[in-house]
Amino acid sequence: MKVGPFLIALVLLAGCVPDGSPLPTATAELYGASIELPRGSYCWNSGGHAACADSPGAETLLRMGDLKPYATAGGYDIQIVFHPLFQLRRFTVDLVYGPGSPSAIATTAPRTFAQPQVQDDEAGVYVYAVSGTWPEGDVTFFLALKVSPETA
Repeated sequence: MKVGPFLIALVLLAGCVPDGSPLPTATAELYGASIELPRGSYCWNSGGHAACADSPGAETLLRMGDLKPYATAGGYDIQIVFHPLFQLRRFTVDLVYGPGSPSAIATTAPRTFAQPQVQDDEAGVYVYAVSGTWPEGDVTFFLALKVSPETA
């Protein structure tokens, strides 16, 4: 797939909004680890500039090697930390790849959801789409986990 100069410029400038709020970043805190989450699709309007970008789906990103699952056991809570957190209006989590997908995931506390313990037949790759809404727009991040049946 060829990437045109316009798309490259859009990607390079996407996090830099002159006189506005930069696109948020996110990390997942789980079982003593902090994982930087890659940004997916977004629409952002700040400083008089608006930008939207679409991301391929989780299956495509996994196949291309752009999503690298973090190996871990199930049975723990995952907390999402947005940077900046200020003015976050909405937070959602959807399982977009793996056993039981697609499905909305219930949050258990502010920006927290549970990765259940899995049996042997449920072990494998799980990809969550973690989305936030701010006054400037919406941003989605991906959390890819390779979950094994051991306990956390």
